[in-house]
Amino acid sequence: MLTAETISKLNDVYSGIEKKEEKLVRYITDVSKNNVVKEVAGNILKIVQPLVNTLKNPCIHETNGTCTFVNAPRNETINQVWHRDTHFKSFIVIVPLVDMDLKNGCTQIIPNSSKLAVKKWKANKKINLCLQVSDIAIFDGRWLHRGLANKSDKDRPILILTITSENSKFYQNSQYITY
Repeated sequence: MLTAETISKLNDVYSGIEKKEEKLVRYITDVSKNNVVKEVAGNILKIVQPLVNTLKNPCIHETNGTCTFVNAPRNETINQVWHRDTHFKSFIVIVPLVDMDLKNGCTQIIPNSSKLAVKKWKANKKINLCLQVSDIAIFDGRWLHRGLANKSDKDRPILILTITSENSKFYQNSQYITY
């Protein structure tokens, strides 16, 4: 879906980000104001608009959290906790900067879990979103999801875009589920 040139530009932006030294399961960097990311987000929005036409005037705001790089650091042993990115109707788009597989920490989702009671989520079917560079994945921001541990010897960066209605105010609002 994305060209090699576009992925190269995103990798250049990602490479220019100062990496933190502390040990975290995921590094999240807001890039909602970056011009390259805004251009890519606008192009992706045009492509997925038919899928998100249930939102009123779908858009990707220049609000913190709507465009982020998320990196799963190498040699990690801990999965991200299950969470929802929003509690209102929205869509999450994953743009991998490297191939995503079970070894380097692909995203795992529980489809149709937007109204799932917290204590019932473990019994539901989980899907691994193993993607290749130039693919994208899109899912409801209210669905439970997590990044699996990156057990490889290389970082696994992805770009996450959050699509909301034009008039909604988006602020990153994750609900982490720890049991």
